[in-house]
Amino acid sequence: MKRVRTLAVISSIALIGAVLGTSAGAATVAAGVFTISLRNGQVVWPFTGFGSLFGGLIGGVLGFVLAAALPFTPWRYVPVGRLFAHLTIGTIIGGCASAMLVRDPTLAILGGIIGFVLAGSRLTQPSTASHTRTPQSGPRAPSG
Repeated sequence: MKRVRTLAVISSIALIGAVLGTSAGAATVAAGVFTISLRNGQVVWPFTGFGSLFGGLIGGVLGFVLAAALPFTPWRYVPVGRLFAHLTIGTIIGGCASAMLVRDPTLAILGGIIGFVLAGSRLTQPSTASHTRTPQSGPRAPSG
């Protein structure tokens, strides 16, 4: 029964990763193609739509694979909603930044993966804020 539960959890995390990867890939390609076409002085909408579909397909596959690996990383201790939000936003930022800087689409994919990893590693770093309480001086006064 334990293996069935583990398989169910990993497959559901992978499916969520595929959906979020699809949206991140489509958003990254749409932003990149739109910016490049604005730079050239013309916006070609069918190409932007096709590029977004292709980016969504690649992002979905990568999201499925990378999210399936999440339970085996130190990120498994981060709350799931926070983890997926940070990873998706990091992927979009990394992919858009690399798409704007270079024209090679494979580097945009690599930039998205780098954004994914950097966003995840940021979540596992300890906080710099101190949460310790200052010691009380003297005996505690009775409440009442």
